Parts: sequence; C-alpha cells; structure tokens
Amino acid sequence: MLKESIAGALMAFLGALSGSYLTSYFEQKNWEERFVLEQKKKVLEKRIELIESTVRVFNRAATVEGLRGTLQAEKDYVLLKVQCSTGSASLSLSKACKDIDKHGGENIERVAKEIHALNADFSAIMSLDKIYFGAKTQKAVDSLMQGDPWLSSEDKKQALLSAMANEMDKF
Repeated sequence: MLKESIAGALMAFLGALSGSYLTSYFEQKNWEERFVLEQKKKVLEKRIELIESTVRVFNRAATVEGLRGTLQAEKDYVLLKVQCSTGSASLSLSKACKDIDKHGGENIERVAKEIHALNADFSAIMSLDKIYFGAKTQKAVDSLMQGDPWLSSEDKKQALLSAMANEMDKF
C-alpha cells in the first residue's frame, strides 16, 4: 500500500509539473503572438500615417512653386535696387529706380526659410516611406527624387502611392 501511495503521489506530482510546464509554454507562445501582432499593428498605423503625410506633402507642390516665384521676384528686386544705387541700371529701368524705395525686399529670408522647411518635410517623409515600406515603394521614391521632386509628374506621384497601398500589409 505504501508503494501505491508513493506511486500515486509521484504521478500527481508529475501531472502537476507537466501541467505547469505546458501552461507556461502555451502562455509564452500566446504572449509572443500578441507581441508580434501588436508590432504589426503599430507598423500598419505608421504606414497609414505616412500615406496621409505623403498625400499632404504632394499637395504642397503649388505652394512651393508660388514661394519660388516670390523668391525670384524678391531677388530681382534686390538686384534692381543694387543697380539703381550704383547707377548701373539701364535707361529702361531708370523710371523704376525712382520708385525703388516703395517696396521692401525683406521677404527673401522668410520665403527661403519656408521653402527650406517644406523641402525638409518632403525629404523626411520620403525617407520614412522608404524605411516603413518595401522594395516597390523604395523604387518609386527613388524615381520621384530624380530631378526636382516638387515638379514630378502626377504619374510618378501616383506610382508611389500605389506602391505604398500594395505594400500596406506586407511584413
């Protein structure tokens, strides 16, 4: 009877031990799966945010073109002002020299800073697009960045957005 009691206790102990082990093992697997799922969710949320940011930055192209025109006009004004003050302005510009002080010309730095900030945003968003998405998006970004990205064709912009949409759930 003692042997049977010891055997029963040993079986109960082994059952409890294996039950604890199996519970721990499955709980660990469950935790790992939840962790991976949570990471995928975060990447997916970031990708959605990047698509929205990419569309917003594409819509700023007209603003950049306008700012560039303003910057060029300001530069032309400063050049004219210098020519008038040194007396090297042509005869056709001599009338303009009389009215030269009616305009400031102090917008150059402000406009240049705005353009720089928009360029920095564009560059940052494109870099993040390349990090968070796959090879098709990276290729589309590289194609877009050849030349002046603000003047890129609608086809290149659409190709980037399509690549991002196609790689949205690729991990």
